[in-house]
Amino acid sequence: MQKNKWCVVQDGERGIAAVLLVAGKCYCQRCGNNDQTRFYQYFCESCQADCWYCRDCVSFGMMTTCQEIYVNQEKFSMPAVTYQWSGVLSEQQQHASERVQQLFQQRINSMVYAVCGAGKTEMMFETIYDALQHNCRVCWATPRADVVKELKPRLQQAFQGIEIVAHYQNSPDSHRDSPLVVATTNQLIRYYEAFDWIIIDEVDAFPYTIDEKLKRFVQRALSPNGSITYLTATPSIRLQKEFDSQTLIQLPARYHRRPLPVPSIKLLGTSKSIFSFP
Repeated sequence: MQKNKWCVVQDGERGIAAVLLVAGKCYCQRCGNNDQTRFYQYFCESCQADCWYCRDCVSFGMMTTCQEIYVNQEKFSMPAVTYQWSGVLSEQQQHASERVQQLFQQRINSMVYAVCGAGKTEMMFETIYDALQHNCRVCWATPRADVVKELKPRLQQAFQGIEIVAHYQNSPDSHRDSPLVVATTNQLIRYYEAFDWIIIDEVDAFPYTIDEKLKRFVQRALSPNGSITYLTATPSIRLQKEFDSQTLIQLPARYHRRPLPVPSIKLLGTSKSIFSFP
């Protein structure tokens, strides 16, 4: 199986311009930015000419009109994966798991809208196993690095025979790759058309909700025939409208089916004692 990954061009190899300049307009071929207000021109010491660079992804390293990037044809031999999770899904969880798997097999985007503690992670396991069995690459992405660190050992315990790689800032896995990757959404800038299935966990979390380039990273990391599954407990109205009754999978209860506790507010003392100052 052969997949692609963005890298900075190496010596002796030809790539494509990192920032493409056509008819006086710039386009960043690393992050996909085409907002002209997000490009800046400066005198470049490397080429001794005026260069443009993309301000949207400059935090990942400056890329200019005189620099090149290339798509690295990464070859993976899919190992024999063993599914070791010993838990049992409830009837509702199993239904959600099977629906996610059906939509993935059809390469249709979906969203799992489930309360906190509903078992969204475990409901993805069967589809991950199915994807790996069919030589598909999977990425579990989330805006938060702490979630990546917590997910990797859980996935590693469930899927034996495959080395799972975690990408986040200063990760020890930063120079390694795998058919099964756990990463922050920032780190998807590494990849181009690499994954057949991307799971976006906590899609409602900062900074994914306000940073458009992170959404572009996800789309560019997805293979042409790939699909995305969003996991959330608090989706925005706009996100919900992107899915219909067939692709929006809802789970309003936790595994134990007991109602969630609803907090109540009780004031102790009088308003005079609360708001008076010495």
